[in-house]
Amino acid sequence: MSKKTIGQYFSGPLVSDLLASLIDLGQSGFRAIDPMVGSGDMLSALVRRGVSQDALYGVDVDGDAVELAKANLPEASIIHADAFGKDASSMYGGGEWDLVITNPPYVRYQNLAEIYGIDPAATVRRQLIETLETIHAKQEYVDAAKRYPGTADLAVPSWILCAALVGRGGTLAMVLPNSWSTREYAKPVRDLLGSEFDVEYLVEDESRCWFTEAQISVNLLVARKKTESRGTPILGRRIRLNRKAASSSSLVGRVRFQAKTGPEAFRDICRSESDIKTNGLEAITCTQEALVEKGPSFALAEQGHAVLDDWGVSVGQGLRTGANGFFYFTRDPDSGMVSNDLWNLTGNPPVTEETLPLVPTLRYQNELPNGFEIAPSDIRHMVLAIRSHLPESACTENERRIDRYISYAENHRVNSPGGRSKYIPGLSAVRTNGPLSTVPDAGRYWYMLPDMKPRHRPDIVIPRINASMVRAWRMPEGRNVAADANFSTIWLRTLDETVMDATMALLNSTYFALMMERRCNILGGGALKCEATSIRAAMMPKPDASMFESLSRTGLVLRQMGPVVTTKLRRQADMVIASAFGLEDPHHVVIGWERELHDRIQRRNKWSNRKTPTNLERFSIDPRPESSSRWRIGV
Repeated sequence: MSKKTIGQYFSGPLVSDLLASLIDLGQSGFRAIDPMVGSGDMLSALVRRGVSQDALYGVDVDGDAVELAKANLPEASIIHADAFGKDASSMYGGGEWDLVITNPPYVRYQNLAEIYGIDPAATVRRQLIETLETIHAKQEYVDAAKRYPGTADLAVPSWILCAALVGRGGTLAMVLPNSWSTREYAKPVRDLLGSEFDVEYLVEDESRCWFTEAQISVNLLVARKKTESRGTPILGRRIRLNRKAASSSSLVGRVRFQAKTGPEAFRDICRSESDIKTNGLEAITCTQEALVEKGPSFALAEQGHAVLDDWGVSVGQGLRTGANGFFYFTRDPDSGMVSNDLWNLTGNPPVTEETLPLVPTLRYQNELPNGFEIAPSDIRHMVLAIRSHLPESACTENERRIDRYISYAENHRVNSPGGRSKYIPGLSAVRTNGPLSTVPDAGRYWYMLPDMKPRHRPDIVIPRINASMVRAWRMPEGRNVAADANFSTIWLRTLDETVMDATMALLNSTYFALMMERRCNILGGGALKCEATSIRAAMMPKPDASMFESLSRTGLVLRQMGPVVTTKLRRQADMVIASAFGLEDPHHVVIGWERELHDRIQRRNKWSNRKTPTNLERFSIDPRPESSSRWRIGV
């Protein structure tokens, strides 16, 4: 079983020691368990803190990892079992552990069929609920297990299990993907955290360097389970670490504070109540809400929020061809003629755009203007949109040109950057009725793009990859221009200029940009990947005529402005949004949004330690012809 299959990226001593250093180990009769123990890194870190091995317990589904953990911790009680299954339940007893510490797997259920069978998501949920009932967990945990979405990865049910195992006054210590605090699928987890625990420490990996294999930014969470007598939340500490703090022996080896260095300095900083910034580390004291990235303003907004769909606005992704080098043509700005490299190789000279069935298409970010409205003259690319298959005998000159073009594509391979070579028809995203398809679909051929839907010809676009603040652009009126899959696309189900301008104001507000920073994934180069799913789920004010009217006035000014949007104009939109949510002191809330957005973008920029790859596709043709008549449909 591969590490990737089960999301197995062992913690290692640096991360394990950092997490263990935050835990209070003072109580007598102390017992700790790691339900996803792996090779035993977390438990070994506790031993280095002075915990006796006979007080340590572990479970893991991987037999090889269990053997390694037993070798590292011969006096600990470690069993080979599924953490969610019956065998593990016998070790859990009635729960009530002093410490539950783990680095859970961050893996999608699709990878778990080898362990859980045909429907791994349903199997994990069923086993989790049975285990919670066996250990007599509170109903809140069972409810969380029933309602977390099937789109969640395995870290979510792992979190619920671990939280349920902690006894009153005990400690939960976990390594978590940074998305846990913002993504909708983890909401049941956040709800449990708020009702059952006091967050003591949240340590953030700012440099995405703790797990190089997994390439994921993570948090360390330490929380204490509330006692029945004390329900008032305590103040916790948020600690941000970047690569400047790390040495060869410690993630905090270069940290200095009050004449101390390394781990000792780190522990004092964590226990301090002051805001501290030193040697690649920032620490602040926060409320529970702030620690989990869910400040009071957003918590209030959730009481009566909507999504873009409630506005009559739909969200999708642009056109995906699969074989961009075949379908895309470029217009020469001087001559106005269109061609591409493949077209030129066929012996066909550049032609006018009227010669071929071409649709103007926004392909790359470098085509976006400085302002917020895209003009037809900004569009430099066109996509070949053949609507029916070519006749066997080409009659007109245009038909002969296209026939030569298709024949050449069918008889040459594409050399991909990965070194693999494929016939161009095999790259097409079109479902055909030929040998490339398992489901016949009459009349569909690889060189025919599907009919373009509103998501392909949208009203508004947002780049999927954003180096700076997320922005939206208005497409040319008339929906005559398509957008490539490099863009998330937005369209109104009923064209209304008031709603259109209001939507543009919203999508270019500080509020929306901040929502995307909180919800979207950050890529290795520091860019923000803004997908349609994140835009679709973003919290919006409930639709209201007066709100639309107010926002549309800002949107109209935005349309008429040049490339620079003043803070004053964006703040106008933010004030309308904050007021529409019914938030007290909207001005104060808006200032908070602006500061947080600035901080988040700054942190992303710090991650950008190497050049971000461009979106430009390399499409090279192997000129050696090979017979590929099997690809030609209708010949």
